[in-house]
Amino acid sequence: DVTLLNELAVSSLTRDSIPVPDYEPEADGIPNTFVPGRNILFLTLAAIYAYQVKAEAVITGVCETDFSGYP
Repeated sequence: DVTLLNELAVSSLTRDSIPVPDYEPEADGIPNTFVPGRNILFLTLAAIYAYQVKAEAVITGVCETDFSGYP
């Protein structure tokens, strides 16, 4: 349950009241789908869970090349 993220990050990915816009590659500014700290939060939760279940690894997939307009 990451409902706190809804309170901290105003984004169309965290609030049902904000519509997800159509993709516009030439749009200025940061898209309203941007959630600051989202990946590190998910990795932190995964690490906590991994510790509890004695997992040997936490694996993530990230990409430096991102054409979404995120900072």
